[in-house]
Amino acid sequence: MLSTVGEECTDRYNALLNGATGSMLEGGIRVPAMLRWPAGLGSGRQTSSMVHFTDWTPTLFALAGGEPAEARVRFDGQVLEPLLWREPSWESPTPSWQRNRFTPVVTGNEAVRDANLKLVRPETWETIVVRPSDLEIDRGLKCAPETILDTSRDPEPAQELPATPEPLHFDLAADPLERVNLAARRPRFDS
Repeated sequence: MLSTVGEECTDRYNALLNGATGSMLEGGIRVPAMLRWPAGLGSGRQTSSMVHFTDWTPTLFALAGGEPAEARVRFDGQVLEPLLWREPSWESPTPSWQRNRFTPVVTGNEAVRDANLKLVRPETWETIVVRPSDLEIDRGLKCAPETILDTSRDPEPAQELPATPEPLHFDLAADPLERVNLAARRPRFDS
């Protein structure tokens, strides 16, 4: 499920996972991680525990002997130390994702996962509200940032959004490639 819109191309290798860069499907959000720390970690360990990139800052801070994060600054992530030292009884919080660009569209491009069940409210390129002034500023920031002195603009009238695609529901234990949408068979996420 790759998409090309104008100059936006999402063709990337993603190990046959569904979705691509920018989507809430596994091909857009699942990223493997490898750690190498010969003096601290043994070799050959694997885990399928889910972590978030915001977990690395408080973890590295704690491993370096920093005082507890709450005493200095509140980090968004959590410390992964228990996960690094042993097979964890560690549980990650319920992960959720949402990505918007330009004007936020809160009814799409979001996902939530509960154990192996995943609910996705997909985005289509048509649901991104891109105003001409947004594109002008975006192109200027990419191509000639020195010419953009102010990113503010007058509010523009609201645009009617296209219908949001129906939610998708996957069981990642049985279907890690997200090929079978269970939404019709299991209309409730918690059932």
